[in-house]
Amino acid sequence: MEVGVRVLKKNLDIIVTEKCNLSCKYCFYLNKSSISNDEIDFEKVCNFINKLKDEVELDLITITGGEPFLYKNLRELIEFCKPLCTSICILTNGTLLNETDMEYIVKNNIILDISVDSIDKEYVEEYRGGYDSLINSFEILKKYNYSKLVITCSLNKNNLEGLSDLKMFAKRNNAILSSNLIDNCPRYQLNEEFILSDEVFKKFFFNTFEDPRQFKWKLLQYLVKRHKIKNCIVRKKSIVVDVDGKIYTCLKIKEPIGTYDDDIVRLINNIEKFNSNDFICKYTSKSCYGLF
Repeated sequence: MEVGVRVLKKNLDIIVTEKCNLSCKYCFYLNKSSISNDEIDFEKVCNFINKLKDEVELDLITITGGEPFLYKNLRELIEFCKPLCTSICILTNGTLLNETDMEYIVKNNIILDISVDSIDKEYVEEYRGGYDSLINSFEILKKYNYSKLVITCSLNKNNLEGLSDLKMFAKRNNAILSSNLIDNCPRYQLNEEFILSDEVFKKFFFNTFEDPRQFKWKLLQYLVKRHKIKNCIVRKKSIVVDVDGKIYTCLKIKEPIGTYDDDIVRLINNIEKFNSNDFICKYTSKSCYGLF
């Protein structure tokens, strides 16, 4: 980056594979017209990151999937990214972790974000699978008392009642509890079995964010009323690389703005269109990442 040029600070999400060892019934990959067994091209994504870091300041790099622990070049990608960003996160279903993985994660100060939608065994086995493996992974985690642990819950019709138990589980495991919401969006359509009604969602959110002046409470009103979002803070800061090399500004949006083979300056200019004060996101749903 040249001296005097405005520094753009971005988060980078890398979808390294669509392969997964689970079959979560509300996973958007299972609702795609086709799922490949492809993995992201290691050399090409590294080349893209190398070009990108000359144009922007990389803050958080999140490695996700599919299940990233199935990606054969996972550690090589982490080693490549470490000197180029502020921090690295692995978003995982948590069922494939072992002692060796955990030692590596701790040694490299990696944020571990585990998807846990319930700690009720019956729920997990019906909608996700892998309950025993998940609990075993948390037994391994306890040995390390790791401070960079996040539990992310995908809220839906069937697991709201178990949220208080999940909060206690997160607390016992020294984890931050995060959440997102199961809802339809441009990249996928889900079975109505999982989608909360607007009224239930508003009641849940009102109890969570009691102060109507809070940004997230205001954003809720926009989304439930199906208004459009102006100046989306997520799309301003995000770059997403899909497994096929297509580039997005949000995981929820299906229209690519380029590929990792494109000219990097032209690609950054396309991304910066979303920084305009006049930009309004037209792809809003209750699953909007800006809400959580």
